Amino acid sequence: MVAVALAGADTVGSALSDRSRPVAFALTALAWMIWASAALATAVPHPLGLTTLRVMTPALAVGMGWSLVASSGARSVGAEVLGGLALVSAVVVAVLSVSSWVADAFLDGRSYGDERRFSLRIPATLLLGPVPLATVVPSTWMIATVGLLASRSFVAGIIVGLVGAIVSWRAVRSLHTLSSRFVVFVPAGLTIVDPLILADSVLFPRARVVAIGPAPADTAGTDLSQQAPGLALQLDLDTPTSMTVIEGRSSASEVTTRQVIFTPGRPAAVLDEAERRRFSRA
Repeated sequence: MVAVALAGADTVGSALSDRSRPVAFALTALAWMIWASAALATAVPHPLGLTTLRVMTPALAVGMGWSLVASSGARSVGAEVLGGLALVSAVVVAVLSVSSWVADAFLDGRSYGDERRFSLRIPATLLLGPVPLATVVPSTWMIATVGLLASRSFVAGIIVGLVGAIVSWRAVRSLHTLSSRFVVFVPAGLTIVDPLILADSVLFPRARVVAIGPAPADTAGTDLSQQAPGLALQLDLDTPTSMTVIEGRSSASEVTTRQVIFTPGRPAAVLDEAERRRFSRA
């Protein structure tokens, strides 16, 4: 984040040099606000911080890419190199923000006592379209609204601002739901928290878990992974457990099962933690 600010400030300034003073000032202030929000999020190990990071870092990458193109040829070779460094740094930060390692660190920030939280992988149906779109909408709304208002296009700015605020709120809320999905080891056992598919979190007491390990290809267990990419794990239970599974926006059903399948972001780390807590391995 520091590299983005130090190397990118001059690039953004050059890209806005031909704009009117109010527009240049407003967009520069917005760029610093986005950077500050992302920088603050990295210091807050909390799901809210993770959502903020996932919303703001793509905006930094897109903004730096536009600034580099808009100011191309108007600066020295050294300045171009710094701009390229800023762009690479912004892209790296944006990619890291969606990594399982970063997600685990932020989610585990809310753990207390003898707990350990691990993120769940994003379902493939969301990862291939809705999630990238949701990360772009808020930054596009902010840039468009500020640019229109600063250029005194008040009617268009107000309309874009109001409509964009509603759409952005829904996008950020959806992204935060993805930031609130995890499996957590507690002293009593293991709990799966996934508001996308479970109406309530489900605790699986360690005494009732027969084994945990990679899910067999021919398993008939209850699949909570939602076709997320990656290695799925399976919990084998000694007695049937009931849970309320969400089937649509307004419907849910009670399911009773002895095998539960889920896909954590880092399955090896989950299995290591399970072994440390004396869960039997499949």
